[in-house]
Amino acid sequence: MVDSPKSKTVELICQEHQISPGTFYKWKESFGIQNNEDKKRLRGLEKANEQLKKMFVELELEKRVISDALEIRGASGL
Repeated sequence: MVDSPKSKTVELICQEHQISPGTFYKWKESFGIQNNEDKKRLRGLEKANEQLKKMFVELELEKRVISDALEIRGASGL
């Protein structure tokens, strides 16, 4: 389920997705972020994910440079 604008009521959201309000609240409890500890954990995971993405890009660039260097070296007959 996608976050809805705050102007929508639970009833309207439930009608749009053809679910009961009870189901909505069960899903909200199961999948929603309930407390500050969950929010901190999520922020930590997001930060770690960004760091891993940066590392991946750096490693891909290194790989490309090494690959290009080996290709040039092979072409020159060294």
